[in-house]
Amino acid sequence: MTQKIGGQTGTFMLYLDGKDLLGVAEVKLPEIKYKTTTIGGSGILGDIEFTNPYSVESLESEIKFNTITNNTFNLMSMSGKLVEMKAAVIEADGTTHAIGVDGLRANMRGNAKSIDLGTIKKDDLLNTAFKMEVTFIEVFKGGNQLYKVDKLNGILEAAGKALIKKLSDLF
Repeated sequence: MTQKIGGQTGTFMLYLDGKDLLGVAEVKLPEIKYKTTTIGGSGILGDIEFTNPYSVESLESEIKFNTITNNTFNLMSMSGKLVEMKAAVIEADGTTHAIGVDGLRANMRGNAKSIDLGTIKKDDLLNTAFKMEVTFIEVFKGGNQLYKVDKLNGILEAAGKALIKKLSDLF
């Protein structure tokens, strides 16, 4: 498989429930962090942040808009709805050096946390920001699922493989 170099976003669209275009936006996808516990004591040299691969910390996403629109406030009642991002990613082929485009898609579900109405300033954008608590996210590149977290159903997958075994599978 050829290494892809680059990763610049060419075009990008943002939808609510697959149909409502949310407008000009910038999306900060959540940082996925496992819960950790500091362990220490006799037998080890110093403290260790022990990772629990079965528990993911809070997932927060932020969507920034240039201005205030109805869609900004539609997101406040987004419970149960799908936020879908579709992007064309421009990359160079490491072997042929040819420039190509690959699709990137991220889907999220969750609940509204806050709206920052922005700043009113002459000759400037309002920079409105919406934050959500993400309970479900899946990321696809080139049609292949790269990552999936479904906190309410205990699903954590990377490259199509389950990272969490079901409790029933352990016994």
